[in-house]
Amino acid sequence: MRRSLVALLALLTLSGMLPASAQETIEEARARREAIAQEAAATAGQIDALNAQDAEIVAALEQIDTWIAIQEARLDQARQELAATIEVEAEARDRALVLTNRVSELEVELAAQLVDGYVQGFRNDDGLLLDTADLNSLPLLRFVIDETSGITTATTDQLRLAQDQQADAIAEAEEARRQAEALQAEIEDRIVDLEDSRAVQEELRAEVEARIALLENEAQVLADEDAQIADFIRAEEERIRLEEERRRAEEEARRQAEEEARRQAEEEAQRQAEEEARRQAEEEARQQAEEGADGGAETDGGAETDAEGDGGAEADPDAAPEPEPEPEPEPPRNGVPNFARPVDGGISSGYGYRTHPIYGTVRLHTGIDFNSPFGTPIRSSARGTVIFVGAFSGYGNTVIVEHGNGYSTLYAHMSGYDTRVGARVSQGETVGFVGSTGLSTGPHLHFEIRLNGTAIDPAPLL
Repeated sequence: MRRSLVALLALLTLSGMLPASAQETIEEARARREAIAQEAAATAGQIDALNAQDAEIVAALEQIDTWIAIQEARLDQARQELAATIEVEAEARDRALVLTNRVSELEVELAAQLVDGYVQGFRNDDGLLLDTADLNSLPLLRFVIDETSGITTATTDQLRLAQDQQADAIAEAEEARRQAEALQAEIEDRIVDLEDSRAVQEELRAEVEARIALLENEAQVLADEDAQIADFIRAEEERIRLEEERRRAEEEARRQAEEEARRQAEEEAQRQAEEEARRQAEEEARQQAEEGADGGAETDGGAETDAEGDGGAEADPDAAPEPEPEPEPEPPRNGVPNFARPVDGGISSGYGYRTHPIYGTVRLHTGIDFNSPFGTPIRSSARGTVIFVGAFSGYGNTVIVEHGNGYSTLYAHMSGYDTRVGARVSQGETVGFVGSTGLSTGPHLHFEIRLNGTAIDPAPLL
């Protein structure tokens, strides 16, 4: 197949060359170009359409179309030439028939004049007639013509001219007939060539139509899956929102319960303090009453307090160290996460509507394709939570990360995963590896950014 393509491209190059010689006539140049086109078409017909690349099929089909156009033009020309030749033959035969009648008329007229001259007699020696064995001999005819009274040379000249014209007309008709037969044979040969070329053309067109149908089916699959992904992300975001609301409600309830417990503890502590103060006051009053009854007892210079200030509690050496706080991510720009490129490598296809370069079908490319080698680690574009790890038929192995504020990222055609659903990933953390699963023609990463489930152009956000 590759050799056929090389030959086809070589023929395409030759077809654009100038005539080999400055003295080459137009007909020779046309014949040479037709021969090149015929060879190109024959080479194109040898391509295996099922195994050929798209460009090979289109190039082959173009060569077949060109050859068929040439053949049809030459066939029309040959048919016009055949019609003109048949008309020439008919006119020549009609003219020959008229001349045949004219010859017959002149022969009758000449015979009548000869009879008249014979009856009237000859001025020369009648022995010429008596001594001539062949009555059709030229001397006799000349003698009769010259000597017969009433016979003119004009009649003889007219007869000879009519006979010559009759012969020319018959010869022209015969030549036209031979040309018509040759043209008819050429037409039949060209029809056979056309039928063969059209058979190859139909085969190639059928393959093109099959591939267009496949592309349209793939586009529909991707469109359906795009809708499924959008619905899934919206459902997940709603679930996450409800989960967050539930968590916040539980947190608020817990906080309120703790606050209520703290308040109650403080009230109980205050009540106990007040009770202790009341008890101490009662105890002091009782002691003073007893001292008054005893005539006054000596009092100490002041009771020393048992409790001494400890200057603060000492840290427990066996206590576990406090965990270091997790670094806070860079704050989002107006609610938009700070996205980064998920892989190194060039961009092979951007976001937007694109037309297939060969078949002309149009579809939306919902992300960016990064041209990275097989197995390249794929990094999370921003901090978030993994909400999907699995396969979509068109997208292949896919990971979706939710980043908050309605934003999510999608990584498709992976060869493998390095994360799980529910995992919280940091920006730059590996979530999978470049592959070629799903509707893919080679290793690359299909990367999407979605807002509220709908794909948007990632380029301005990277």
